[in-house]
Amino acid sequence: MWTDPTGVVEMLVKYSDRIISP
Repeated sequence: MWTDPTGVVEMLVKYSDRIISP
């Protein structure tokens, strides 16, 4: 999972989006 940069970026983006817009 962490070996895939795309997966990590996507997860971070989704997490950040959730924090910014709950």
